Amino acid sequence: MTVATPEDAKLIIKELNLLVTSGKNILVTGNTGCGKTSLLRVIAGLWSGQGGKLNRKLAFGPRGVMYLPQKPLMTGGTILDQVKN
Repeated sequence: MTVATPEDAKLIIKELNLLVTSGKNILVTGNTGCGKTSLLRVIAGLWSGQGGKLNRKLAFGPRGVMYLPQKPLMTGGTILDQVKN
């Protein structure tokens, strides 16, 4: 899979192959700006990958995968609207 930014299609990750099996943990490390957060955005479904495919056979939420971004993602509306959705 290839990952590029949605805004300007800047290539961030090229030719990534990753398999994480159930019950295993991974740690993503690297220098600032190397694509760690971008990779997690793709895995979480916030960005779409390009030039490949992503098979996500996992549950998101308290009993599955959690994604906590560096910056909060807020939509329009009140704080109550954010919590209810």
